[in-house]
Amino acid sequence: MFRPIVTALLASMLLSLAACATRGHADARFVFVYLKTGPSSAANTPAQKQEIFKGHMANMKRLADERTLIIAGPYAKPADPTWRGLFIFDTPSVDEARTFVATDPGVVAGEFVAECIPLRATSRLR
Repeated sequence: MFRPIVTALLASMLLSLAACATRGHADARFVFVYLKTGPSSAANTPAQKQEIFKGHMANMKRLADERTLIIAGPYAKPADPTWRGLFIFDTPSVDEARTFVATDPGVVAGEFVAECIPLRATSRLR
């Protein structure tokens, strides 16, 4: 019960901040992706995790080079240890963002699960 409330609160705060940032600037639509610990994370060995994260980093670089991924990173000290990180994709389509997420080796391996949330922000984010 606590996690959905915190997720909703976090999404609401991000959306509010994004709305404030758009004043006087063109409005743009993005997709915020919340990465959480996946169902296979505990079962992955250290060697498997090393390979997964190598692929995860390479995939993020590829998406950033394609200018599809705008922001990515881990949470510094999350209140909930299952919170792993985030992506912000330059697409207004949650379905398209899900196709980008599906290319991530961490998601494919079950190290992460992703929740995609529409986000409105300033076009300067690009």
